[in-house]
Amino acid sequence: MQVSVEQKGPLGRRLTVTIPGDQIEEEVSRRLEGVGKNAKIKGFRPGKAPAKVVRQQYGAAVRDDVLADLVRSHYAEAIQGQNLSPVAAPEVEAGTTGDDGSYTFTAELEVYPEFDVKDIKGAKLNRPQVEITDADVDTVLDRLRKQHQHWHEAERAAADGDQITIDFEGSIEGEPFEGNSATDMPLVLGSGSVIPGFEDGLIGAKAGDTRTLDLTFPEDYSKQELAGKPVRFEVAVKRVEESHLPELDDDFAANMGIEEGGVDKLREKVRENMQNELDTRIREDLERQAGDALLEVNEIAVPEALVQEEILRQQRAVMRQFGLQVDPDSHPDLPREPFVEKAERRVRLGLALSKLIEREQFTPEPERIERKIESLAADTANPAAQVRAMRADNNVMRQIESLVLEEVAYDWLIDQADVKDEPKGFFEFIEPEKGGAGENE
Repeated sequence: MQVSVEQKGPLGRRLTVTIPGDQIEEEVSRRLEGVGKNAKIKGFRPGKAPAKVVRQQYGAAVRDDVLADLVRSHYAEAIQGQNLSPVAAPEVEAGTTGDDGSYTFTAELEVYPEFDVKDIKGAKLNRPQVEITDADVDTVLDRLRKQHQHWHEAERAAADGDQITIDFEGSIEGEPFEGNSATDMPLVLGSGSVIPGFEDGLIGAKAGDTRTLDLTFPEDYSKQELAGKPVRFEVAVKRVEESHLPELDDDFAANMGIEEGGVDKLREKVRENMQNELDTRIREDLERQAGDALLEVNEIAVPEALVQEEILRQQRAVMRQFGLQVDPDSHPDLPREPFVEKAERRVRLGLALSKLIEREQFTPEPERIERKIESLAADTANPAAQVRAMRADNNVMRQIESLVLEEVAYDWLIDQADVKDEPKGFFEFIEPEKGGAGENE
């Protein structure tokens, strides 16, 4: 067997392999001999046809099968001999047959990058130092009450925070458009659930009022054909309702699943859930910082095949998030660009962590694996049954061990770094996009 390797970019390789003609012919003859023992060929008793006739009848098909098998085996032998580590299955081009009966094929493949992972000793990390206050718990309890609010009809003009029921019809330059109308649509004023100006234009309206709203669709509106266009809405207000929040009492606590202990027990449970979320988010934040520091000192070429695989994983996750069916063998009809940057980072980080785990010979402690299993099963309908199911599934257990190994690697990285405590409020840390103003909702 002759093998040559051509480098195409940092990770691309073009493998050219020649299979000797005598090896092909030997295997073809061997298989034809087996075929001839059972072949049913017109004019001959089963298994009695001459070898020449068997070759005429079956030679081409047998040769195709032989070549397919030899290409697979020689490819595997070639990458082993050349010390190549393919990322994914190769793209094999149709080969050519030489005058001597040899067969030459080429395979395009990507290989894993070769690098020595660098440490992050001395990197600056900030550990959020957060204390949950009674006021933070009150804010979460108020949110729970709002989630269970009910509406009472109000004989007055609509104000911010009220729910109104409306009919509307929209037009652009006097013409209707797709989704331009609705009947008996509930709308909470101030919720920001429709285009800017729509809710503001209905403040002060009473049941029975009609209003004309001349507005403009935002430039980044989800329906591109409407983006930036002026629109007129004719709106009829049918009902105005004001919010009533349930009292924070033992009945409310019972509705939240607290069987004993009333409001005090509910507050205790809410604080416990907040602490669990806080612990998880602090860990995630430290891991993110450690990961950024690791990538900053390690320039790693990224295999496109792995990036594409990660993009598909993210796209399918988005579809599941919106309750859509996901075919594991199909490619979601979603744009690629929004996922590329995050996918490349995850792949690069995964490669760096794998190399670190290999270098430091980290192993997952059995006790830590058990804790991870119980943690993953905790929020399921039947945690005990879920734990048993996970332990019985070898693939799931391998995935859990990988997760634990990554946690061990992050522990090591965080220990290497210079970690400084950074005091923060609960909502300032948990909800930075809201400016940490949880109490102002």
